[in-house]
Amino acid sequence: MGVDELNKDQLEELRESYFYQTKEQTGDDVLQGIDHPSGVPMDIVKEHYRGIYFVPNDFWCSEDL
Repeated sequence: MGVDELNKDQLEELRESYFYQTKEQTGDDVLQGIDHPSGVPMDIVKEHYRGIYFVPNDFWCSEDL
């Protein structure tokens, strides 16, 4: 499934992954003062992961399904 087909919990996992990977790889400059994953706009997250296809096992929140 593509990024536009993910549920809210899966998108939140991607937002957290994006935040921490960006912070680790590039420092705070790219995040422009965002200090928590919830501050990252979802449209940036979706654009970053566009073209990648996921399966439920890619997400922790899907383990109970």
